[in-house]
Amino acid sequence: MASVPLHANGIPRGLRIAAACSLALSLAVSGPGIALGADDGDVTAEQDSMIPIELPSVTIEGLDTDADGPAEADASITIVPADPRSEQVTAVDALVTIPGGVEADLVEVTLCLFLIGSASGVTDCAPVGGVGATWGDERPDATSHLVMTWRPGRVVTAGGAEPEGEDVGPVVVEDHGFRILGDAQHADAGSTSDLIDLDADAAAVRLSFRFRTSVGLRAGEETWAVRVVALDANGNHSAGGDPEVLVDTPWQRVGLTVAEFRAVISRSPVAFGALLPGGSITLAGVSSGSFLSNAPSALTITSTDFVHDGGGGGTSVISVRSEEGEPDTGELTLDCNAGATFDAAVSIRVGNSPGADRFLERDLYAAGTGETPDDSRVHSCRMAYGGGAAAIGRQHAGTIAISIVAAP
Repeated sequence: MASVPLHANGIPRGLRIAAACSLALSLAVSGPGIALGADDGDVTAEQDSMIPIELPSVTIEGLDTDADGPAEADASITIVPADPRSEQVTAVDALVTIPGGVEADLVEVTLCLFLIGSASGVTDCAPVGGVGATWGDERPDATSHLVMTWRPGRVVTAGGAEPEGEDVGPVVVEDHGFRILGDAQHADAGSTSDLIDLDADAAAVRLSFRFRTSVGLRAGEETWAVRVVALDANGNHSAGGDPEVLVDTPWQRVGLTVAEFRAVISRSPVAFGALLPGGSITLAGVSSGSFLSNAPSALTITSTDFVHDGGGGGTSVISVRSEEGEPDTGELTLDCNAGATFDAAVSIRVGNSPGADRFLERDLYAAGTGETPDDSRVHSCRMAYGGGAAAIGRQHAGTIAISIVAAP
């Protein structure tokens, strides 16, 4: 049997016992290299490393749906009927903790205010790439969501000490770094952060989101909620667990600029011309009218029966058929669709009974029309006549009403 060289204390010379220590967050450090005997092969161990990290966190410290606007905005308030925004300011205060350091590791903080009953709900509170990505040019639906972001890299200051040590006055924040996504129907109302007051290695920052919501969002009947999510440079986000969400009651209808405002400014009458029994006539690209609105809207259409009043000769009535199918004797049908050409596949049957208003066009004026009426909407209709009028060759008149209403 071969002999094994021993130390004086009796421990085999070629044997080393390595103790492994486990630290919090699974930090492991290897020992120095170890060389075994030639008969056992050579093994080396190098110094490996890892970096322990923690997720950012957010605490919503306050929510005020009737906060005062910034001082300069209070000096003069002008009533603008078609303004798409509420005059009332909502404020949300949040503490964002970022273990890697605010300046070194914090990329973006997102505030999302959303109607809980909306179809997309909290889903539209994240950009296309998910909560682990930054926002781009996404345009959230302003009738159900307000999305506002803050980035420390967007904060711009002026003043303070120059590199040469010259003092050029107090530090002034020229851009606080907040942005509202999408159309201009929401507005920043003086959002701020305490970034310029922090030390270079600070691990937390306080944000005060202040904004005016769209009239369309405030018109929603549903309960609404606020969610704030922080994103760090490693793609980690505070929504990894349960993001903090504050839920409030439906909006109070106060602080609105003339509340919701919609109006039909003008519309010209249309002549369909002469129709034979069993015949039809199509009018394409007819102006729907001229409209003003400060909130998301839709156009509806309805019609009365067509009547000729013959005085002493009696009255002739051609009824508008609301049901599907071809017109019977003494009836006419009216099918219409939005657009410059008639398309039977998407047209709607126009009715004449109470509550028979049909939506001619939806999803209009999310950002309002402004003070200039919109006269760009057109529609096309086909009228079919079943014959049987009492007064042949006489003009029959009816009222085709196009109304602007709240978007469904």
